[in-house]
Amino acid sequence: VTLIGEYAFANTAVKAFKLEYGNASYVSEENGVILSQVGSDGKKTLCLVAPAAKTTLTTDADYIGAGAFAGSKIQTLTATKATSVGAYAFAGCSNLWKVTFNNVTEIGDYAFYGTQINKTPDLANVEKIGRYAFATSNITSVTVPANCEVGEYAFAYCNALTNVTIGKDVTLIGEYAFANTAVKAFK
Repeated sequence: VTLIGEYAFANTAVKAFKLEYGNASYVSEENGVILSQVGSDGKKTLCLVAPAAKTTLTTDADYIGAGAFAGSKIQTLTATKATSVGAYAFAGCSNLWKVTFNNVTEIGDYAFYGTQINKTPDLANVEKIGRYAFATSNITSVTVPANCEVGEYAFAYCNALTNVTIGKDVTLIGEYAFANTAVKAFK
């Protein structure tokens, strides 16, 4: 296999993937639960997670690909090397409540849409938060870092969101970014 499309195994009962020896396109991690691609620059992109796999995962991927966790039962993820989270990476993962990142600079559109996350991952290095990135999640507070761009509806419909701190020189807060939340004041 040289290419597996986004969402190829979404909402299936697949628990693991088995790669034939010598597959040059993908690498398997966590006993076949995760499939990743290694680029010519040596950077690893987490492309696909078996939807019915275990619920706690750790990866050393540099990037979390678009739709990588689509339809999975993931509850917690640790990805301390990741620098970007693709569009829809965790969208609809209704069991996801905790993600640990240290180096992420970009969060794609709808990345955490509809999850149960109650605390945002470390956003200190984030320069862009995509449209609807955390919309409808359970986060209670957020600090938008300095020089960050916040997309339209990024935190909309987060009913538990009460505290928002806006960092210095935030470049853009998109339309309805904090609409229909419980926020009473911004800092």
